[in-house]
Amino acid sequence: MPSMPPESTAGPSPSPPDRRALAEAARELVRAEVERQAAEARAVATRAAPRRWLRPVLAVLLLTAAGYLWLADPPWLTSATVAAEPPEVRRAGLRLGLFLESQRVEAFRRARGRLPHSAAELGGARPGIEYRRLDEHTYELTATGDGTRETYHSSIPAERMLGHSLEVLTPVREAP
Repeated sequence: MPSMPPESTAGPSPSPPDRRALAEAARELVRAEVERQAAEARAVATRAAPRRWLRPVLAVLLLTAAGYLWLADPPWLTSATVAAEPPEVRRAGLRLGLFLESQRVEAFRRARGRLPHSAAELGGARPGIEYRRLDEHTYELTATGDGTRETYHSSIPAERMLGHSLEVLTPVREAP
């Protein structure tokens, strides 16, 4: 079989006028893209220009507000003084703390069959409450807070010591 020359897959080479037209079209595309980018840059610069004044104005406003809050000490900013709790409420709060601590001591007694030797053995004392073991079977808890002192002796039932403390501490809600 006679061998045939390989066929060219590319079409006929463009004539010189076709090359010039392609080069001119490429130049036109590049020029159009450059103009588009320049127009976009001008538009961004125009949009950003009016906002240049915003930062200095905001800075002045914030500094003025901070100065006012610092120097004038407006009453709406500072917290109002809280009225002292009535003595009955303070005592009821201390009795509730003593009741809860007595429950910890009694839970220790049930678990270990004895009273703890110190508050550290209970896992640490609660703030304002002191634990004192008197003998093998009795202990005393003392709570102090805001000049008020309450004492619980384990020979008294804890519920009796608690008394009406929960009613004193629970606010009465009005019916809607």
